Amino acid sequence: MSFSARLATETISIEAGVTSPLGIEIANRGDEQDRFELTVEGLDPEWTAIPVPTFAVEAMENSTERIFFKPGRVSESLAGNYPFVVTVRSLISGEARTLQGVLEIKPFNHLSMEVAPRRGIVSAFKKDNEFTVSVVNLGNTEHVLQVFGNDPDDQCSFEISQEQISVGPGQQRDISVTVNPVKSSVLASSQLHGFAVSARSVSNPSLVCSAQAQLEVKPLLAPSSMLALLLATILALVWWAFRPQPPAIESLMLSKSSVQKGEDIIVTWKASNQTRTVLIEVNGDELYRGAITAGQKTFTAEESGMVVATAFRDEKSSNPASAPYTVTTPVAIPDPEIRAFDIQPRNPGVGQTVTVKFGFNDSVTKATLAPRGVALDPKVGTYQFEIDEPGEVSYQIVAENAEGNTVKSRSITLTVQQVSTASIIVFRAEPAELAGVGTVKLTWQLTDAVRAEINDGVSTKPLPDIKGEMEVEVTKSTQFILTGYDSKGVIVRQKLSIPVKSPPPPPTTGGDPTDDSIPPTTSTGGGN
Repeated sequence: MSFSARLATETISIEAGVTSPLGIEIANRGDEQDRFELTVEGLDPEWTAIPVPTFAVEAMENSTERIFFKPGRVSESLAGNYPFVVTVRSLISGEARTLQGVLEIKPFNHLSMEVAPRRGIVSAFKKDNEFTVSVVNLGNTEHVLQVFGNDPDDQCSFEISQEQISVGPGQQRDISVTVNPVKSSVLASSQLHGFAVSARSVSNPSLVCSAQAQLEVKPLLAPSSMLALLLATILALVWWAFRPQPPAIESLMLSKSSVQKGEDIIVTWKASNQTRTVLIEVNGDELYRGAITAGQKTFTAEESGMVVATAFRDEKSSNPASAPYTVTTPVAIPDPEIRAFDIQPRNPGVGQTVTVKFGFNDSVTKATLAPRGVALDPKVGTYQFEIDEPGEVSYQIVAENAEGNTVKSRSITLTVQQVSTASIIVFRAEPAELAGVGTVKLTWQLTDAVRAEINDGVSTKPLPDIKGEMEVEVTKSTQFILTGYDSKGVIVRQKLSIPVKSPPPPPTTGGDPTDDSIPPTTSTGGGN
């Protein structure tokens, strides 16, 4: 026996945590059915799965099997190329074929950050507050990170021991960050400032991780001093309350600070202190100007920018209030694509199980086998069902992506036959081939058959029994067909080929080796 094998592709690209199949096509070149075994070497065993490690291929038939790759979405699944070897071995002859391929693991990013302690305290006797920032790279690629701190009220200053660090896959780096208040007052009450420490990838600016903590600023004065100060403050506030206040924007809020291009953003504002006019601008363009001091307006965001609100009364104007927003371009989803679709066998019998093999691109989220209406799992690649009625039935796959775009496969028609209850147990010839004209002995045995017949390519002869043997003279390569009939007349057939090799031509003796078409002339005597 002999066979050949090849990979559907020598390089398979995959994301960690995602399952991807690889097809192996095996062609049985022998005259008998063979069984094969699939194995994979060179990769972590947890990365591979072989649904059908052993399988049979009929004589002179091809079969496509699949190996599934799924490296874990962990830091140990480093991005890069991993060569592997697929071995296809015949379980009957022991013959093996090795196929080489490369598994390419794509990079993925995941950064995590923690700050300890979660709250620091500043007092007259403690000036510096040191926090430990831990950065963990849970992705599978190394990153150089720029570390920085910020707080929404700009009330804190930051001193970072290492503003740029390198973190490998699965690695944790600890750095120290000293946080202090920008301003301190001996007469102020206790204040709590929230701040964040962030790290941004130098090579991928969109990759950011952050952690939040708090800084508590405690007062210096005793309670009695604070009471006296409070009374003085109340008197000052009374005076302050009755003085003329300039117009002000109390609040300016956006319904969304990050949107996709073409989305709407609702601007909500509130002005105070006898404001007469409110001006709302988007990237320098006027969105609203009027006397409504508390209202809403909607605009369509086309690019990132800033919303600015200003209040006016008489000749006075407030400090502008601003709110930034970011516009991102939506990622285009590729069209669905059906890359493989096959049903075997194409001529099944009633009650027989058929196997549907299929493959899609990564954009397919839903697939259906029509007309059965069965949902197919895009990650599995195979589906089996049992034939229950004879006749011709056409099947096709409808695939759909996340946007609802669909694509249909070509139709595959199955011709379902009523399976005969009769079966052929033995049908062989001795010898299996001839070197020239000769006689072979045919042996046959059937079960559950009411009659049988044999055809030699020229004529059909009924057999006296469903079990027996006979000698037949063979003069040329001949194919015998044994046919059995069950009680309902449903047939079962098996073919047997007897090759006859032509003998070599006899050696040439005498005569002219260059021209043997003219016979030699024989003299009989006589003459004139």
